[in-house]
Amino acid sequence: MSIASLHTFWTRLATDLSLASKRMAFWRHLAHQDMTLQYARSAIGPFWITLTMALQLVALTYLFTGLFGAPVEIIAPWVTIGVIIWTLMSASLSESASVLSFNKSYLMEAETSISGFVMSIVIKNVMIAAHHSILIVLLFIWLAISPSWAWAWVLLSLPLIIVFTTGLGIALAIFAARFRDVKRVTESFLMIGFFLTPVLWRPQELVKNEFVATYNPFTHLIAIVRQPLLGQTPDALAWTVSIYSTVIVLALALYSIARYRTKVPFWL
Repeated sequence: MSIASLHTFWTRLATDLSLASKRMAFWRHLAHQDMTLQYARSAIGPFWITLTMALQLVALTYLFTGLFGAPVEIIAPWVTIGVIIWTLMSASLSESASVLSFNKSYLMEAETSISGFVMSIVIKNVMIAAHHSILIVLLFIWLAISPSWAWAWVLLSLPLIIVFTTGLGIALAIFAARFRDVKRVTESFLMIGFFLTPVLWRPQELVKNEFVATYNPFTHLIAIVRQPLLGQTPDALAWTVSIYSTVIVLALALYSIARYRTKVPFWL
């Protein structure tokens, strides 16, 4: 790659990230507007999502308590935390695959940030996850789970998950703009991934094929949040895989922005 090409590469990347950071208030507004418009004129607004989630978690806890014979005080926190974190990541990735085509008019009319639109999707789903966190608080109160110093790890693990999700979301958004089948493929992988990731089941309950959990990066990303909330220190493997996975997808996202940023409007 020549010096001129390198200069163009870094200029495109810097331009996109600069536009994203300067318009952060706009991305937050877009995220809030997207969430509130879905529940306009509703009595409880976005909390309908949380109510639906609560009913789903009650049903799943009841089901898996019966299947595995484990006490509810073990299954309920495991399932609740797992589903909330998985929903944050999967919803963000699924919506990122169509966010650029949905906002085609913005991209065609003026120079704007590709990464910013993905950020708005992630911000929206973080806001929804914040609503869902009320369920964790109520569950811990009901089960009389005392606060633990291990909870402080969440201050590190949650930002890491957000960066991972944003990075992978940016890459998916760009490739989905070029190849429309990427959205369908993403939705299929997320559906299969839900069952192959220990969201509902526990890795120690696998009789064989433990590699399904061990080599799954989503296993470790969920673990670095779930383990601290359950009073455990996240193991080194979970942190190592999570950090390396985040670095890889972030590098892919930055390369995709710099390489294909100017081509996206023509693909749409």
